[in-house]
Amino acid sequence: MKEIKALIQPSKLYDVVMALHRIPSMPGFITSDIRGFPRGHADPESQSHGIDAIDSFEMMKVECVVPDSLAPLVVETIARVARTGYSRDGRIIISAVEDAVKIRTGQHGEEAV
Repeated sequence: MKEIKALIQPSKLYDVVMALHRIPSMPGFITSDIRGFPRGHADPESQSHGIDAIDSFEMMKVECVVPDSLAPLVVETIARVARTGYSRDGRIIISAVEDAVKIRTGQHGEEAV
C-alpha cells in the first residue's frame, strides 16, 4: 500500500476531488487546510506580530492510502489536474504503508482502506 499526500493550491481542490472520484475503486480520502512556509528565515522583527506576519501561503492537503497498483494512477491524476504552471503548484509525497487497521471491523491491510 502507498500513502499519498498532495499539497495543492486551494483553487484546485474541487478539480482534484472530482477527478479522484472518477477513479474506479478509489478508496476514500481526506482534505485539510494547511499553511506553507517557504525556504529561508523569518524576519525576527515580524515574529512579534504573530504567525500571520511570517511569509506563508495557504495550501490544501489531500491524503489517501491506496493499493500499490492504484498509486501511479492516483499520483498522475493529481499531478495533471492540480498543475497550474505557476510557482507553488505544490508537491506529491508517496510513502510505503506497512499496515492499516479498520477500527470498527479489525480488518488489516488493503481490506482496511
